[in-house]
Amino acid sequence: MFRKMRLGKKGLSQDQAWQVLEKAHYGVLAVLGDSGYPYGVPVQYVVMNKAIYIHCAKQGHKLDAIAAEPKVCFTAVSDMQILADDFNTAFHSAVAFGKAALLEDEQEILAALWKIFEKYTPDHLEAAKDYLADNLAATAVIKITVDHLTGKAKEV
Repeated sequence: MFRKMRLGKKGLSQDQAWQVLEKAHYGVLAVLGDSGYPYGVPVQYVVMNKAIYIHCAKQGHKLDAIAAEPKVCFTAVSDMQILADDFNTAFHSAVAFGKAALLEDEQEILAALWKIFEKYTPDHLEAAKDYLADNLAATAVIKITVDHLTGKAKEV
């Protein structure tokens, strides 16, 4: 079903690939966009229970594309460092293929949003409660159920 990626000795285990997803600060969500063109957009996200969660507005290109075709690709890179003297780059990366869906379960939405606050604004969790109360009605959460995950690394 999935093409075997050329990873060679740079390949990561499944656990290591999940660790990359958990550690990276942003990822790129790729969907099938308008007129069959790919659409990739950088997003903030979290990983919970071996799934990827992304917050967004309740309307937009991402949601329209996912409604038309739920198959997506998600990529994240952590620990990136330019190795100028070697004309190379050190990195850890993960590529996930899966199916995206707009969440409807309020408990799962709240859990994902709270984990996003903990990841990106850990020093402002008290203020996050008010922010969440004021913005929940306008916020959607996408869940990507991962079908296939690969990881790759180039160490320093």
